[in-house]
Amino acid sequence: MKLLLFSLFALLALLAVSHAFTAPMPAVLRHSQKATSVRRSLLCSSRRMQSLSMTAAKETKEESDTMQRLPVQRYVACNRFLVREGAGPKFEKRWAERKSSLASLAGFKFFTLLRRCDDMPDMQQDDGSLKRYPEGTPDYMSMTWWQNKKNFNSWRTGPAFKEAHGGGSIGGFLSAIVGSLMVLKTAPAPSMWEGLLAESVASSPISLKARDADGKAQADGSTPLPAECFVAMNRFRVKEGKEAEFEAVFENRESSLKDFEGFAGFTLLRSSAIASKGGGGSEAFAGENGLNYSTCSIWDCKESWIKWFKDSRKGSSSSPGGMKDLLNGPPSPVFWDGVLVLESEDGA
Repeated sequence: MKLLLFSLFALLALLAVSHAFTAPMPAVLRHSQKATSVRRSLLCSSRRMQSLSMTAAKETKEESDTMQRLPVQRYVACNRFLVREGAGPKFEKRWAERKSSLASLAGFKFFTLLRRCDDMPDMQQDDGSLKRYPEGTPDYMSMTWWQNKKNFNSWRTGPAFKEAHGGGSIGGFLSAIVGSLMVLKTAPAPSMWEGLLAESVASSPISLKARDADGKAQADGSTPLPAECFVAMNRFRVKEGKEAEFEAVFENRESSLKDFEGFAGFTLLRSSAIASKGGGGSEAFAGENGLNYSTCSIWDCKESWIKWFKDSRKGSSSSPGGMKDLLNGPPSPVFWDGVLVLESEDGA
């Protein structure tokens, strides 16, 4: 009997426990958990909406910036050099002897090796002495204009690049390195630019000099090569956020460059990388850090540019003004004699 009663009691206890786990939750507890679930759902939804809103805002800003910036019409690759004292002619001879098939490549527009010009009237001070360029301004700079970056990359990864840098063999490459060490103070520093508002003339006024019957420059390594063109650059440090406004100043200018004798080409250069993040490329060129825009005009000779410059000061060929609030400091001009010129058939 006792055993039967104990079994009955155990069965009743088991049923009670089972009911506790399967019975509906109290109404208050059910509502509390439901509210928590709703809050979590709303919070997740809010976070998703916030993330989508931030992404949309970022995309809108990028689209707006892209729409405001001027379209790229050229891609300009430069390499800057500081040459040892008196080694300029040797440096020019090395370039004159390099193999090059640039002129035959798709998208190629213009090339010259630039030699810094230190005797410009614009560099003259009141006492007759010449202003000094900022320390680290290159002595020489190679400059190649391409139709677009894709053309430049095709050259850089193709056989023509190897041909110009030692022929692609280890021996040729080492020879090029050793030769460079003999004439350079420091390693070259590349700088890449997007060309805006490009202008050029179909019939180039540039005359090649000191060339043989095959068009190869005759360099002896002891005297500088004769200048074949002249390049004037006015370099700017444009404030962050003012780039589109700066470009608009040039876009809205009245240009009559093509009307002047000796004019060959122009483009407004926009740095393809943020200048403050390594724009100098080397401590030796630290004086150029922050330069993120530059004008670049090509002429047949210095005298042609001087004539245009004097005329522009009279106001007959107005140059952009009202840019002071857009810049970090004054413009930095630099002038070059160009040697070893190569041009495409339709000019720069």
